[in-house]
Amino acid sequence: MVIRIEEPETYSTKEICDMFHIAKQTLYGWEKKGIIPAVAKDWRGWRRYDKLHVEAIREIIRSRGSRMVSSPQAR
Repeated sequence: MVIRIEEPETYSTKEICDMFHIAKQTLYGWEKKGIIPAVAKDWRGWRRYDKLHVEAIREIIRSRGSRMVSSPQAR
């Protein structure tokens, strides 16, 4: 019997930035301010984001997007 242990899917900084169309500095700023959970780093010291981070970033963008929508101004 072979037991297969799967590694959790993770994403690089570039993959996250491309996925959400955000700048690397924005992502790092959110991490520094504690807006997203702390990010694990691999053996090279590179950040690796997981599904928890993807959901947190998606929620940030969703909430900020709704605040950016303004009502039409009366003429």
